[in-house]
Amino acid sequence: MESIGEKFKKRREERGLFVEQIARDTNISKKYIDAIEAEDFSEMPGEAYLIGFLRSYAEYLDIDPEEIIAIYKNTKFRNSLFLKNLYRRKNTFISSCYYYSCSFSTGSCRHRSLFPYWG
Repeated sequence: MESIGEKFKKRREERGLFVEQIARDTNISKKYIDAIEAEDFSEMPGEAYLIGFLRSYAEYLDIDPEEIIAIYKNTKFRNSLFLKNLYRRKNTFISSCYYYSCSFSTGSCRHRSLFPYWG
């Protein structure tokens, strides 16, 4: 089964569209479109925004938005079950599921998940 990112990227390339053009037409930042295609959902400002972006991007490319959202929720659910079961087996693993992304130029750090579906 194709992943969400693969579906979007394949359809976009079939239509000969560029990310910049889609960003302009949908009012979704290029950064978020790239993150959707890479399935790096940790870049999103929140799950409500992510679902809205998925819906808008799918409609723009004539993909069924309900199918895309169902795939996203199913994947997120499976990943959360996997991590919960893993956590039960070894408590110390959970601490290694996160890392800090630091910018030396701005001096800021962000706590980020290695498993973006888990939230």
